[in-house]
Amino acid sequence: MLFFRKVLFWPAKSIPYDYLGWHFPLASFLARSARNGDFPWWNPISYCGVPIHADLQAQLFYPITWIALLAGRLGESARSYYFYEWLNPVHMILAGLFSFFLLRRLRCSFAVAFFGASVYQLGAFFASQAQHLGQICCAAWLPLAIWCVIEIAARPSLRWTGLLALALALVVLSGFPEATFPVMAAVCLLGLFLVASRAAPPRSLLYVAAAIVLGLLICSIQLFPTLRLIGLSVASLRSSWYPEHPGFPWQTLVSFVIPDYFHIFEGTTAAYTLPYSFTLLYSFCGHVPVILLLVAPFVRRPRRFYVFLALAVLSGLWMMGDKAYLTKVVCLFLPASVRGALYCVDALMPFTLFVGVLAALTLSGVETRLPKKWASSAIWLIAAASSAELIWLSSDKPFNSSPGSYRQLNNEHMFQGDQSAVTELTKLASAAYPPLRSDFAIGENSLLRSSSEVFNLPTANGDNPFMPLRYFRLRDIFAKSSLRERMRLLSSLDSPWIDALNVGVVIQSLYMPPLPAPRNPQHWESLTLPGLRVYRNRQPLPRFYLVNRITRVSGPEAAETALKDPAFAPALQAVVEGLDPQWRAANSLAGADVHVASYSNNAVDLVVQAPGPLYLVTSETWYPGWKASVNGGNVKLYPTNLAFRGLPVPQGTTHLTMTYFPEHMSWWAFLTLASLASVVFLICKPVSPARDSLRAATRGSGFPSN
Repeated sequence: MLFFRKVLFWPAKSIPYDYLGWHFPLASFLARSARNGDFPWWNPISYCGVPIHADLQAQLFYPITWIALLAGRLGESARSYYFYEWLNPVHMILAGLFSFFLLRRLRCSFAVAFFGASVYQLGAFFASQAQHLGQICCAAWLPLAIWCVIEIAARPSLRWTGLLALALALVVLSGFPEATFPVMAAVCLLGLFLVASRAAPPRSLLYVAAAIVLGLLICSIQLFPTLRLIGLSVASLRSSWYPEHPGFPWQTLVSFVIPDYFHIFEGTTAAYTLPYSFTLLYSFCGHVPVILLLVAPFVRRPRRFYVFLALAVLSGLWMMGDKAYLTKVVCLFLPASVRGALYCVDALMPFTLFVGVLAALTLSGVETRLPKKWASSAIWLIAAASSAELIWLSSDKPFNSSPGSYRQLNNEHMFQGDQSAVTELTKLASAAYPPLRSDFAIGENSLLRSSSEVFNLPTANGDNPFMPLRYFRLRDIFAKSSLRERMRLLSSLDSPWIDALNVGVVIQSLYMPPLPAPRNPQHWESLTLPGLRVYRNRQPLPRFYLVNRITRVSGPEAAETALKDPAFAPALQAVVEGLDPQWRAANSLAGADVHVASYSNNAVDLVVQAPGPLYLVTSETWYPGWKASVNGGNVKLYPTNLAFRGLPVPQGTTHLTMTYFPEHMSWWAFLTLASLASVVFLICKPVSPARDSLRAATRGSGFPSN
């Protein structure tokens, strides 16, 4: 709490970068959905619609996030972002507490355990990665998982297996897949090293493996939908986009001793000249741990010291990525989908923990050599000095705080400087129902683009590594740019797809060169808003419209080829996959009309007037789980124009409904509840008072019995 004192108690700062521009928008959508009584299965705001329940980063099933959202009154409170910022210190506190109990389990005194825990919770990882909420949440449960493995090594038991499963489930639900891998690797390697060093019986590995399986089963309600989304999003391309895993630059190791050697505390000022993000140049865990690691060879060390030393070395090599060649070797044995998520910098998390553990175990050896009458006071003084140094040097730095507190945000969480601009954009979008979408040109306002869910402004763009793959391929036809994922920014206003996506405004920063003049200037109106250049589309297509010209194709590749034809006009025709070849459309569109009766997250109600059989085209993303009914009877939805959904409608007046509910979600929910009930039973099951088996299991293990 002292670390974030300027955020929590004397609000002058806020947690920067992705915390506001990436994590909070997803949380804002969850809060607004709950406030409106809609379960957040589907998010219609970004990319013309995405399955937010399958987006692990949204933390839909992570309980602590909902506590923060409820404290902020589900986004109604002007302080909702303030309460959301509390998630960082709360998880740092949890990390410190679990580290403390882990070190107590390793026979460290209260003072030594406090010292080692503070090294982890105030050290390099939490200090430099504060903007990545999912990583911070994940890191809180790592010491609990390590503690559980230590207990299982001392005495394999179902209770600690259940606790380990629960810890690993919370790691997964924390919402940062890349941070999950170092935790799982640390748990597995610790179990293997303990068995190899004869500090644990071989059967303990079975308990650890069972805990991993059970923990993943608890996450079924999140894990299986996420795995499906990975295959249907640009996340499936990450291994080809990022074949290398750069990790931290070697200069990071200098900061382990001299934290500001490269002027990273000044961040983006002229004093900092390296070509890396300054958030990747901080490994400082305090000078006391450095001194203790240097004197470790000269003091008595328990056998478990070498286990944690091996883990620290491996974590350090892993976080350096390809520069240490360890990652390249590991990747040879991993599937491509896993390699794409292997984000090496997250290995800083176990590295920081194991540095704290090693320093604490060394300090325990030093403590035994000090006179008993003042040993405890000396250790407490060292622990307090180390904590004070970490708070003094690591807090209030560019990578964990930025000027401007929650008080500079209004009740919709917008920066005051953008409020009038967003208000005007909202008015422009409200010219139709549902609201018109926005899109973004090269040189856009990145905060506005990434925060569409916060502002409740539908967009055909977004900022998410789970961008639907079909939609990505469609945008690649008309909005090519150097960016490989998350967005395809517009460089021209002439594409007919801008109209077809129901885009009412194209947004660009006022300080960038304007886009080339469109071929049809009457089609566009140029507006200037505070900090923004806005191009208003005078003739966008509605989200739902009828056509009678159909091109039938067999799959997405053929659909993409057909859409690349320069003669293709999305306002007049549609490319449909798998449509019955016997179906024929009427020759005329005279009198055709589509009225949107209601539009919500998970359901759309339409009233369609058709002079004959016609085809309903939408600019709503196609995804498994969407169902349709016409006049009460179920009908099939077809992938339309590669990325969207559509269907044939009969002649006359038709009441058409489209609803979304994730496929197999009932099964995944049952599996989660059954697994969670099993874990609760294992944790709460009474333990036999007999200690004979305990003594046998812990004899010579190097770990104390309970």
